[in-house]
Amino acid sequence: MTIARRWQTRVGIALEVGADLVTDGNMEAVGVANWTASAGTATKVAEARNNGAQTLNLVTPASGTMARVSQTIVVTAQTRYRLAGWLRNVDATKVSISAYDATGSVLIFETEKQETGTSFVFFTREFTTPASCISLRIDLNVHNPGTAVNGRFDDVTLHKVDYGTGVNPGLGIPVDEVSENPTYEVNLDKALRGVA
Repeated sequence: MTIARRWQTRVGIALEVGADLVTDGNMEAVGVANWTASAGTATKVAEARNNGAQTLNLVTPASGTMARVSQTIVVTAQTRYRLAGWLRNVDATKVSISAYDATGSVLIFETEKQETGTSFVFFTREFTTPASCISLRIDLNVHNPGTAVNGRFDDVTLHKVDYGTGVNPGLGIPVDEVSENPTYEVNLDKALRGVA
């Protein structure tokens, strides 16, 4: 069964096509085997961001090194995708989610949150994979001010986007959205679909 989510643009309808490409993006699996840790400690903690029971907590070393967990995903070159998720800066310098062309380690984009707080923020970002990009690396990052600090992530998704024939995605919705409002994802979806 094909799963598609509709997003209204100024010039047409964008569809998220097919299954979510991120494994354990909702952080509900036992353990963190689906995420590769680098210079930090990743665990699942009991915090319900949405309908789930847990979220991924990433702790930096005390040495000042940035902590990161990654997942590499097979993609199609020169194809439009939408990456979305929720992030919370507990007590770090900042937390961020970034996407790299894993073939050449070229940064495609990075979305960050510097302010600390008790609430998750939602982001969504659309991008087109480079011409040689057949493998995408998604990084969840916690930046360290020199002590052990925490950042949390949940409901990270990656979908292929189809705008249909003759639609220019550059004329569509803003590609980088961040909000402190926990109902933002639902409201954004309704607004883009023209639903009250």
